[in-house]
Amino acid sequence: MRVLVTGAYGFIGQHIAIGLKRAGHDVVACGRDLVLGRRLLPGFEWQFCDFNKDVDEAVWVPGLGGVDAIVNCIGILQPTLRDSHERAHVAGPVALFGAARKAGVRRIVQISALGAEAEAGTEYSGSKSAGDDFLKSLDVDWVVLKPSLVYGRGSYGGTTLVRSLAGLPGFVPLVDGGKHMFQPVSMDYLVAAVVRLVEPDAPARVELAVTGPEPKSMREIALLLRRWLGFPAAHVLSVPAWVARPALFLGDVAGWFGLPTAFRSSSIRQMELGNTSSSEAIAAATGVVPRRMEDELADTPSTLQDRLHARSALAVAALRVVLGLFWVTTGVISLMPSVNAAAASFVGATGLDEGASRTLVTAGAFADMLLGLPFLVGWRVRLFGTLQIALSLSYLVVLSIFLPLLWFDPFGPLLKVVPIIFATLIVMAWAEPR
Repeated sequence: MRVLVTGAYGFIGQHIAIGLKRAGHDVVACGRDLVLGRRLLPGFEWQFCDFNKDVDEAVWVPGLGGVDAIVNCIGILQPTLRDSHERAHVAGPVALFGAARKAGVRRIVQISALGAEAEAGTEYSGSKSAGDDFLKSLDVDWVVLKPSLVYGRGSYGGTTLVRSLAGLPGFVPLVDGGKHMFQPVSMDYLVAAVVRLVEPDAPARVELAVTGPEPKSMREIALLLRRWLGFPAAHVLSVPAWVARPALFLGDVAGWFGLPTAFRSSSIRQMELGNTSSSEAIAAATGVVPRRMEDELADTPSTLQDRLHARSALAVAALRVVLGLFWVTTGVISLMPSVNAAAASFVGATGLDEGASRTLVTAGAFADMLLGLPFLVGWRVRLFGTLQIALSLSYLVVLSIFLPLLWFDPFGPLLKVVPIIFATLIVMAWAEPR
């Protein structure tokens, strides 16, 4: 069969595309960054798609020739400057599904989410539900899959956040003590379900919860992951929801600029909706019985990379914010009248007159702030990190030429720039696209 997979370089989409190919299907992988897609999945046929723009059925029809089935893996937790719930979950899928019906594609598998119901009251759930409902209204062999928390080799979004919290030394902070319930399901099981359900003889016109065999609280999941990672026992620190919500607002702001993080207010709202359901229906439909999380993890022991990632992800995120604050604060301080005058006098030692020195210090202050602000929200980190390093190196070169004695200053104004450059390189290295 020829199967088109949207969102094929995402966390779930990659695994599904590979699973379908291993099962002998001809996979057409779709995404909006074809360069990234071809790097991550080099052996696949790639086709451009962007649910933000491809909201007309006519755009999709040419790429559906010969396609027997579609698996839609695209979803966003919260909107950004680039993406919206309405386009990602409704307008784009509606155009794709409508085009598929016209092109004669009979089977469509929609990856939705447990708790994605219109009555849930969140924009995420409402938009996801609207896309699901449109698909269910079509005369095609549709399947809507609603996974609970999906875990597997590697992590992204929510699973990365849980791993990172589980990897903190000595304690594991969880909202309301981790009381929220999930029914975690392995990525391998989700892939096996999709591979079975794209077949022409598989059950159709069904909505199935994709869950593991037993419910677990977030506390149980986090402590289980901590044991899997090989870290010593730790205490769970209960963080009241009212304390967490203001902090999550910062995650919302960063997410609006495109920072891929599950540390958002929508995460709390979705957790409160409940993420548990019986696994009997999906097992009956696929013929595959889901396994306990403990058993799945026991078969895939953690690696050094897993442990380093769990220990480092939050630290690097904090480092990015600290560097952003460093640049912004430096700029603000340099604009203070007394500091500005002192700095201008200092720069004047290079031979510049007072006016030029003042202008240079003021321009540098604004440059510092402009370079620091994007780091605070995680926007274009590699671009602005490169500019930060370039500006830092220019400071070092100019001051080394005109004021070389600063290298021997006991407060180390030039020496301190060197570790800051390397800290910036670390943050840039972590700024990988999804």
